[in-house]
Amino acid sequence: MWCGESLSAAFAPSDFPTLTVELDYLHGIARLDNAMPVRLTINSDGIEVKETMPGTRLYQIAAAAILEVRVNTRIEKIKVEKKTSLLKKYLLHSAENQARPFTEVIHRDYLLTIQYRADGQTCAATFHRETAAGKALIHKVAKALNSLVKAQAAQAK
Repeated sequence: MWCGESLSAAFAPSDFPTLTVELDYLHGIARLDNAMPVRLTINSDGIEVKETMPGTRLYQIAAAAILEVRVNTRIEKIKVEKKTSLLKKYLLHSAENQARPFTEVIHRDYLLTIQYRADGQTCAATFHRETAAGKALIHKVAKALNSLVKAQAAQAK
């Protein structure tokens, strides 16, 4: 109780907004066998995972089954060979031509891992996004799912 109002009323599932995002699925769901783009729809009932290409397979995770949501960021520096024209290769001395110039490219990958319970087992579904806007999107989904988990915990009490 807080100021005469129940705290569980603050997490009313009917007030939970629906969030729909497109992410890349990696692994963790038996019905989806390959990595592919999927559409996640998050509402008070849980998560609906639907493949976007054929659009025939659908998997649902109930809100009560969600155990934990994690966000991981993977950053790698990759050396990429600079492209030089054929004419430039011929014009350069052989010593300069042997030392190939490389440039470093930073690759960012934002991972969302959802641990849930299905058929008495603990499972983990992993999704990711590699774009620059991926960080904000992944964190938005994680925040929505964590508030859903808190709402379920408050209702259980």
